[in-house]
Amino acid sequence: MKTTLLFSFLFAGAGAFAQNLPGFYTPQTPAVQYAIVASVPDINQTPAGPDLTWNFNSLTAIGTSVTQTFASATAEFPNTTAVVTTTSTIGTTTDTNDIYLTLPQTGAAITGVTFGDVVLTYSTDNAFIGLFPLTYGYNNSDTVSGTFTGMGATGTFTGTAITQVDAYGSFTANVGGIPAGTAVTRLKITQSLEFRAGFLALGTATQTIYSYYSSQSATDPVFRSTTTALNLPLAGVNETTTVYEIYTGTLGLNKLLANKIAIAPNPVADVLHFAGDTAVTSVTITDISGRIVLQSKSANDISVSHLNTGIYNVAVQSGGRNQALKMIKQ
Repeated sequence: MKTTLLFSFLFAGAGAFAQNLPGFYTPQTPAVQYAIVASVPDINQTPAGPDLTWNFNSLTAIGTSVTQTFASATAEFPNTTAVVTTTSTIGTTTDTNDIYLTLPQTGAAITGVTFGDVVLTYSTDNAFIGLFPLTYGYNNSDTVSGTFTGMGATGTFTGTAITQVDAYGSFTANVGGIPAGTAVTRLKITQSLEFRAGFLALGTATQTIYSYYSSQSATDPVFRSTTTALNLPLAGVNETTTVYEIYTGTLGLNKLLANKIAIAPNPVADVLHFAGDTAVTSVTITDISGRIVLQSKSANDISVSHLNTGIYNVAVQSGGRNQALKMIKQ
């Protein structure tokens, strides 16, 4: 699951009509649900330009993901005004990833990302997405840099984030209930990052995200894909993964919380509290190096006052499911 969803930043925004993208995330809007799908044969998304036709008629649902945006401010990720939390489930395994954003009137930018055991902090140079509304033909390249932990190392990263509104046309799919021939506009975001630990080059990651916005949907793309090429020679990793998702509807916040366990509040001071409707049966907390620092059974409130300030991975078993969370310890 972690390999499949590696680097899945899962961008979602707002599209009011074809060839125009007026906004990017809104805190406290209803949670959005997607079906995670597979496609045989694979989908070719290389063509760009006007008046294209996308027929995605070989999709099979293999899981679900839910995205919720909250207003947020955290010292861990400077300039943050919102956090986008996405919970993805395939089988009995659930992962949670977070994107930290600044959403001022001057434009949207990424300030931080957490997924698996990886934390990216865009502390030196945020990844600027754009000043909305965006129209077809928009193209922006922005340098990015910051620090990271995870992948068995701690260090810095540099690279570029390229945002394009690169295509529009009609969209048809056999999953999700989207009307055949729906008019869509496509947003493409590509990040190319190089990781270093001091003078040692660790490797690279390139991620391309396509989001298809419909004139029939006022809040979120009807389809999105994330392709990540990860090359870390010292860790023996050289792989490319793709995740496809198609919009299936919205969920109220209460229903979202009933279907998963969440850490609330987060950042955590002295007590780690789990919010949700199912009992927690096992908790394992590890630091960024992978060392286990705490284990507990059947506890929704756990004392963590002895832990140092920082970011920890929290593996939770609840209701027969496994879930990976991220805890920020104050």
